[in-house]
Amino acid sequence: MAAVLAALVAGIAAFYRYSRSPAWRTSEVRMATMRFLVIIGPFFGARVDMPDPAPTSISTPGPEPEPDTVPIGVTRTGEATSAETPPDPGSSR
Repeated sequence: MAAVLAALVAGIAAFYRYSRSPAWRTSEVRMATMRFLVIIGPFFGARVDMPDPAPTSISTPGPEPEPDTVPIGVTRTGEATSAETPPDPGSSR
């Protein structure tokens, strides 16, 4: 009787370690267990509810982009060109 109990404890310990490994996630044993629970569970009041679907959303195209117009003497970042650059506040005159 002690040998059966030892084998049972060893089997449960091995299964516990296996069920915590990454291989368990894709194993056929896990899928078979899940199918069994999904089939038998409703007889005992345990049901796997399907998640609610995501609400639908409607997307419309955005506004047409403005033509690429940059005034003369201004760079893309909006800073003045070197001819119109004010003096540096840290420099002495």
